[in-house]
Formats: sequence, C-alpha cells, structure tokens
Amino acid sequence: MNMKLAVIGAGLPRTGTLSMKEALEILYPEGPCYHMTVFLRDGNSKDTEHWHKAMSGKATKEDWYKFFDKGGFRTAVDYPASYFYKELFEAYPEAKVVLTVRDVQSWHESCYSTIFNNHENQKTPWIYYLTGLAQRFKVTERIGNLIVPGFSVSFKDTNKSGPEASKVYFDKWTEEVKNNIPEKQLLIFDVRQGWAPLCKFLDRPIPDVPFPKANDRKTMKKKISTVKILGWSVSFGIIGIISGLLYYIL
Repeated sequence: MNMKLAVIGAGLPRTGTLSMKEALEILYPEGPCYHMTVFLRDGNSKDTEHWHKAMSGKATKEDWYKFFDKGGFRTAVDYPASYFYKELFEAYPEAKVVLTVRDVQSWHESCYSTIFNNHENQKTPWIYYLTGLAQRFKVTERIGNLIVPGFSVSFKDTNKSGPEASKVYFDKWTEEVKNNIPEKQLLIFDVRQGWAPLCKFLDRPIPDVPFPKANDRKTMKKKISTVKILGWSVSFGIIGIISGLLYYIL
C-alpha cells in the first residue's frame, strides 16, 4: 500500500512538537511521525544529504516523495520538516497542516534555555565530533541559521535577540502559515487543548488514552545534560554506551 504524508506540522520548535509526534503516531499507527529526534537518533548520510539539498533550494517533489513515502512516514512535525511546510504542501496538496502554537514569552524562554544552549554544546569538540553526530548536528545548526524568505533574520538570531524580537518572529511565522495554507486545511493548535480539536480536524476518533505530554523544559535540559555526559564518556574511552543512550534519551 502506497501511504502518503497525511499531516504536515508547520509549528516552530518548542511548541509542543514532541507531544504532537506522539499524538499523531496514536492517530496514524500505520506509519511513524518524522521529528527532529528521529533525525538525530536514526538519521544517516542519505538523510543529511536530503536536508542539505532542501536547504539549498534544490529538493524536487520527487525528492520529498522518496524521502517520506519510502520511509513510511505518515506525518511530520518539528524542524527540519516544518521549515519546509510550504514545499511539503506543494508535494502533498491533500495533506492537512497543523500549526502548533504556545505563549510567546514561554516559547522564547524555552528555546533560549534548551535548544540554543544545545547548539553551543555542539560546537565543543568532544560533543560535536566524538559522539558520531557531527553531520546531523551540522544540519540542525544550518537550519537554525537560515533566513526564511520574507524574514530579515534567522530563527536562532531572533531568539538570541530577546523576547520582543522573538514575538515579532513568532507572530510573523503564524501569519505566513495562515497566508500560505487554505483555511479548510489548517488547524492552529495548542497541545493543551487536547484531543478534541485535533481529532475533529483530522477526522479521527478520539483515543481512549490521555493526550501525550512530552519534552517539557525540565526534561529537555536533562537530555542536554546527558549529551554532555556522553561527550565526557567518549573522551575517557567509554564508547560502547553511546548508541544505546542516544536511543534512550531521544
């Protein structure tokens, strides 16, 4: 059976995307959801080649089909996929788009204290090179520094500029998504709303399990601390635990 991408997440990182990943995998059990954690944990050289090609503006519809359809993915959220929500929607015009949102002040603080702190760690040699994640981290670094057409600054630089700049970026991103996706195919969604609006939009029955709650700020900081420990472990020659621990924390 040829399964195509059914849901495209257009939300920025740290807007509940990991909770969305888990929710979508409950709603679409026939295929996994692509998320940054999938890329960091399971990505290979072909994955990094695809994302570099996409960031260079050279990915065709056939490239997207090859990447997502052959990978068996039914849904995709978070960076790097959400950065390319427009290209994905052009490739999958029947898909539905979910824009995850949250309080902007909280979003800025979460980004600043977690993922951008992590980017700095990735530049440290014993983290960046010795864990075997160097090529994948380069993708995350590059995409954070990209400037979206119509924007004057990158996602990373905006967040580092402070809460006011972050609010401008966040609001502009929201308006861009609303302008690019037909209203009937777009849901603006806060994960705190739970199953009801999401299932109604996707025409899926409400599961008899609680809506997932994953990757809060405290958990994310713990993961980053674990990655630091992994770097020291490698430095002392404890290499055998790396793949297993990365699979566990991501």
